[in-house]
Amino acid sequence: MNAAHAHATESEEIRALARPLEAAGDLDDLVTLCAPARFVCLGEASHGTQEYYHWRAVLSRRLIEEHGFTWIGVEGD
Repeated sequence: MNAAHAHATESEEIRALARPLEAAGDLDDLVTLCAPARFVCLGEASHGTQEYYHWRAVLSRRLIEEHGFTWIGVEGD
């Protein structure tokens, strides 16, 4: 498999897994995936966007309130 084909395959996989975020319930699958983890680290593709901070807060709150998380690592400046 050449690099261009690998990139196309990765892009297709990302598109297939991507979901729009409009309400806190849109995070259900991600919260379920993270629930059994000992650590969850959140990264971002663009620094300082309002949307990222909003959804990071929603996800963090759900992990803390619904699954007892006490620590969440966040990539940032």
